[in-house]
Amino acid sequence: MSLKRLFVHFDGSARAERALDTALRLADGHDAHVIGCAVESIPTLPSAVGVQVPAAVYDAIRAEVRAAMDKARIIFEESCRKAGRADRCEWQEVEGDPAHALAEAARCTDLIVLGQSEPDRDPAHIEALPDDLVMMAGRPILAVPYIGAPKTTGKNILVAWRNGREAARAVMDALPLLQQAEQVTILCINASKWDDLPGADIARWLAEHGVACRIERVSTEVDPADTILNWVSDNGADLIVMGAYGHSRLRETVLGGTTRGILRHMTVPVLIAH
Repeated sequence: MSLKRLFVHFDGSARAERALDTALRLADGHDAHVIGCAVESIPTLPSAVGVQVPAAVYDAIRAEVRAAMDKARIIFEESCRKAGRADRCEWQEVEGDPAHALAEAARCTDLIVLGQSEPDRDPAHIEALPDDLVMMAGRPILAVPYIGAPKTTGKNILVAWRNGREAARAVMDALPLLQQAEQVTILCINASKWDDLPGADIARWLAEHGVACRIERVSTEVDPADTILNWVSDNGADLIVMGAYGHSRLRETVLGGTTRGILRHMTVPVLIAH
């Protein structure tokens, strides 16, 4: 397996530039193609209100959106040129609801790279993109924190492991990164009492694919998201790999959960899959 097509949601924002910077560095290490994609999304109004809005107003909004997309394309192409990858990058534009349009455009790629939303600055649909795309696109998501990514991504990887479908999918999708890592740790938090050797099976599978890793098993009453983030801080990990939404998104929204906790408070890039 290898990473050959990296898909970046790019709207010209600082958030998108951080995602693109990470994607370009990954592309260098995997000889991958980078696709930048912008969404032309025109705000819609309820029909009762929409009939009262002059066509000129919609035309002005569309022109503003078009200008922003043109500016984003210029920034994207210049960033790719400076990285020496102009011949391995391409620009795409899609229309419609951002999550649905991006999910459809990204399905035939290896990894979707997004920038984490900035608290109290980005609109709700941007904050929800990692959640929406991991459920809709059928592709893994690499979320890059708004505080910025480390100079390296994927040298020291933490796999947050629980023996479930989502985590297994994430490890499989992350295999090209895991195979190039210098250190991989399988972190098992509060494993089932029925599991005699938590993490042993996935460590064996990884070893058969050329990935040497160590296993850490933790029993704690601390929130799992905090435990993961504390481990990252203490051990210098530069990437987290984990399954997303082992419980329903509604349950995590109402009661809290590991996925939402990590996506809100990440300090290094996070690869998630469902």
